[in-house]
Amino acid sequence: LNGRFLTLHLGGSTPFFVELSAHVRRGENHLLIQVENRRRPDRVPMHHFDWFNYGGLYREVDLLPLPAVFLRDLRIAWRDGAITVEIALSNPIAAAARVTIPQLGIVQDVPISNGHANAKIAAHPDLWSPETPHLYDVVVECDEDRITDRVGFREIVVCGEDILLNGTSIYLRGVCVHEDDVELGKSTSEADLRRRVAHAKELGCNLLRLAHYPHHERMAEIADEVGLLLWEEIPVYWAIDFANPATYADAENQLLELIARDRNRASVIIWGVGNENADTNARFFFMSRLAEAARRADPTRLISAACLINRQTFKIEDRLADCLDIVGLNEYFGWYEPD
Repeated sequence: LNGRFLTLHLGGSTPFFVELSAHVRRGENHLLIQVENRRRPDRVPMHHFDWFNYGGLYREVDLLPLPAVFLRDLRIAWRDGAITVEIALSNPIAAAARVTIPQLGIVQDVPISNGHANAKIAAHPDLWSPETPHLYDVVVECDEDRITDRVGFREIVVCGEDILLNGTSIYLRGVCVHEDDVELGKSTSEADLRRRVAHAKELGCNLLRLAHYPHHERMAEIADEVGLLLWEEIPVYWAIDFANPATYADAENQLLELIARDRNRASVIIWGVGNENADTNARFFFMSRLAEAARRADPTRLISAACLINRQTFKIEDRLADCLDIVGLNEYFGWYEPD
């Protein structure tokens, strides 16, 4: 901004934020954004993958005027029969926030200590599901700042070989979706997203796997609204440089930014940590750490990866399977498999 370097962000699919105030001038300001899309062996994704690597800015850029102390983060979920709320301020101060959910008659003040707050609110919401995608307006206010969200409340767990949504076994029927269009390329629009969702609903899907990178955040908001479950993932794909600490840091950052962005979306039930990479020691260490990082950041969802199969024994022998809630398996009958 105005000739001053402010930040560098790795990963082209998740949002990031940078403070501009200290370098803003009265009158005209000049903001320069440089985007690099070269394929490199130490990046995520690496130089060899099977979708287009578009360049330029294909997501929104917003300028946000904020008060000196603002609400930096809101996490709200349904856990153990109650609504849990986590709030973070921009400054490590003591304050109070008010949480309002009008449809449930909830107006609750939450004390904030050292910039953070955790609260559990007794409630009886109608739980979200593909058949009944109930959403509630949530308002959080603190001093001069106010944020809103539309949130569905639901629980997803694995019990043995069953996936339970709100305590009831569910069978996932869906398709994999790329964020790519013959006319729009990597950029997208509300109409384009709703067209894809409508096609999935017409097919009878209750799930979309958003392959193989974070899609536009509006997709999860629309999925919340219409009742589609989502598997979201990061592009840890094929021959990543698994032994490189910098490559792992890149992958983990993309995963944590994705989780931070979409953790209030009821539709998102699976975090995918990778797709089709061979079971080496370096890869197992890399991928198992990603699974652990996802669980620490969000214990309310399931962890998966698309594993490889032993073609001779036709069995999954991937050590990573023991680190996952759902073992993903890509099969290509009629594509690579002739039978």
